[in-house]
Amino acid sequence: MDDLFTKPKPATTQKVIVHFDGGTPCNIPSVGLGIGYGSYTYTGLARQMGTGGPIRVNHGVPCSSNAAEILTLCVALEKLAEMGFPETIHVHVQGDSKITLKWLNVVCGQHAMKRVTFSANASKLFIESIRRLRKAAEPFGKIETEWRKRKHAVAAFGH
Repeated sequence: MDDLFTKPKPATTQKVIVHFDGGTPCNIPSVGLGIGYGSYTYTGLARQMGTGGPIRVNHGVPCSSNAAEILTLCVALEKLAEMGFPETIHVHVQGDSKITLKWLNVVCGQHAMKRVTFSANASKLFIESIRRLRKAAEPFGKIETEWRKRKHAVAAFGH
């Protein structure tokens, strides 16, 4: 039975492809993690609004490659939502990070998990990045993911 008090999401009317990649110069915690960075592009509605080309992000904090990937996607989704009417946007996310894409599917309710758990060595920043990802993905009408081989990110972003 439908909930009479829940407003249904409007139909998605625009499709935007978000291609992202992130990393760090050092991914070894015992040596000291490097400062996280990333890049993303939009294809579709956002490109029409003048935001074409790779957008570079410096996260400004030491983080693992996984956290840098997730944080880069968070920034891309947050900036896209700021452009207006995110509830009408169908976001197609492309990336080479299976971990980031899995967590995006989890926070969007598209991945069946009986219980969300983190490994004992998951950093506080990694866990916070998952929370931020959930908030960043929430306003969109539809989100789907596509894993792409590493060579696509290297060709698009040079890293």
